[in-house]
Amino acid sequence: MSRAQDLGVELLEPDEVAEVLKIPRKTAVELCRRGEIPGAKKVGREWRVPVWGLQQMFEKPKEMFDGDLQVEQQQVANQADDQRPQGGPERGGNQAPGRTPARRHSRGGKSKRGRASSRRADILRRLSE
Repeated sequence: MSRAQDLGVELLEPDEVAEVLKIPRKTAVELCRRGEIPGAKKVGREWRVPVWGLQQMFEKPKEMFDGDLQVEQQQVANQADDQRPQGGPERGGNQAPGRTPARRHSRGGKSKRGRASSRRADILRRLSE
């Protein structure tokens, strides 16, 4: 039995965290560095992660999901209102005749944030079912 277990804390190394989460070791270290794994601490040059930290990562109360989803839905609705044309049959709304509408995004379509928001909303919706 190790000293950490004597203290009642089971610690994992980044390799073990990566194995449990089925992700690359580098990603596990990055999660620790960003503070996304509760309780993860750097000891010297190596990260140590308590088992309870991994469990806590996935144990959010349902109320938190519902609140996030409502905020997300409101943001999506606001974005849709902002993107609607303001009058006239032309797509551009109130613009001078013969001018093409200015693009909102250089690559066209939705921004990266819009796609991420919709993916997050889908995930949250599935979790609340």
